[in-house]
Amino acid sequence: MCGGGYLFDKVWWWWIFYKQLSSLGLAKTYTDLQIRNFQLPPNGKRVRLPVGESVYVVVEPVKNPNNNYVGKSFIGRCKFPPSRQGKQIDIRLGKYGIGRGRISIKEAKDKFRKVRDESAASGLDPREIIKKEKNKQVVNEYNPTMKQAVEGWFKQNDEMWSKTTKVDYKRRVYNQIFNPENGGFDLQSLLSDLSWENGGRDKVLTWFDREKKRANKNSARNLMCLRGIFEWSIDRGWLQPPNPAMSSKNTRVSKRDNPNPFLSWSEIDEFIQDLKEVEEERGNFLVANALKLVMLTGLRTGTLVQLEFSEIDEENNMLVIPNTKMKRDEIHYVPLTEPMREIIGKLEPINKEYGWMFFSHRGNQQPYMREGGINQFIVRLKDGKYRKRQTAHGFRQFMMTHAVDELKYDERTIDRHLHHAVGTKVERAYNHAKYFPERRAFMEDWSNALVKKGL
Repeated sequence: MCGGGYLFDKVWWWWIFYKQLSSLGLAKTYTDLQIRNFQLPPNGKRVRLPVGESVYVVVEPVKNPNNNYVGKSFIGRCKFPPSRQGKQIDIRLGKYGIGRGRISIKEAKDKFRKVRDESAASGLDPREIIKKEKNKQVVNEYNPTMKQAVEGWFKQNDEMWSKTTKVDYKRRVYNQIFNPENGGFDLQSLLSDLSWENGGRDKVLTWFDREKKRANKNSARNLMCLRGIFEWSIDRGWLQPPNPAMSSKNTRVSKRDNPNPFLSWSEIDEFIQDLKEVEEERGNFLVANALKLVMLTGLRTGTLVQLEFSEIDEENNMLVIPNTKMKRDEIHYVPLTEPMREIIGKLEPINKEYGWMFFSHRGNQQPYMREGGINQFIVRLKDGKYRKRQTAHGFRQFMMTHAVDELKYDERTIDRHLHHAVGTKVERAYNHAKYFPERRAFMEDWSNALVKKGL
């Protein structure tokens, strides 16, 4: 009995000693390699691993729709107010690892140090400081900067451009177009600042006129680069059309005009019939079936034309679209229905060997069909019958409006399916798992409704 009590006292005092060492930052800390290879104990309980300077990596089980995996994230521990009477609080610093949205041990420590310093200087709760920082990030995520648009445009065209073209375009973009000291735009400004609605057309013309007056022989080519950046942004939903850098003959559109009109539910029958009549005509097969998939899935055209056969999850009967092809850099899952499978089945004999569902056989610079081709097809359909009445992107609004009005679905369901910015990134990931069966039911009902319309 006495021996047991002695042992207990010994362990207890060692535990107190360890806590004292931890508070001084002298206890064992885990290296990056140890953290990377660390797995949860058999009981699967949450574990907190110290990495120094009161920063810890929390290792815990995380659920996703298909399986469980280990999540690792940083927290910092401190007292607030910073006194003996202060309460011990945990501050979430970010996810551990490499890649978008993840940070290293050093970055976590630097971030925690910065937050504590700011808290000491301002008297604000460190958690509020972190919250404000997150809000800034959300604003940037859904209101991209010109810098993000430029980088995205370069990345998309990296493999298609020659070395000399890359050098030339980067010189134009960074030294002339986006050089405030040289009369250009600010890369750090929001992309929306140059939208048509916010006076972007006037700003572009003012800049262009100034370039010409300076006898800049490259002004027209610089405008072409700017137009390409805006077009890339429009294709991803970052910027609403029309393009503020379009040539004058294409900008005589009233700002009040709806850039993405869509047909009524009663009009879609005739549209589908007209579509099917020309589907088998030479050169129409691929684009007509792309349009059908746009109608069925509600995907953005820029995403749809890049679909690959490898993105079909046969086991779960869905498309798994990687984050690199999505507007908000998040993986998107689309439940497949019989009409969708039928279209994909038509594409397999002609394109499966190439990998891309809409592989371009016309020798385009990119291996897949141009997204603008779908809109051009609609404009040409039946001698311009649907011009200014329906666009490819307008089918997303078509789905949102008629799924609510005709099928009586809740708007939130359609928002989740269309991958709209609803809630935080974490909430959207959670909602994907929770509401995926509901989305699958919606896709079935929507497909059946369009089939009844003649699709």
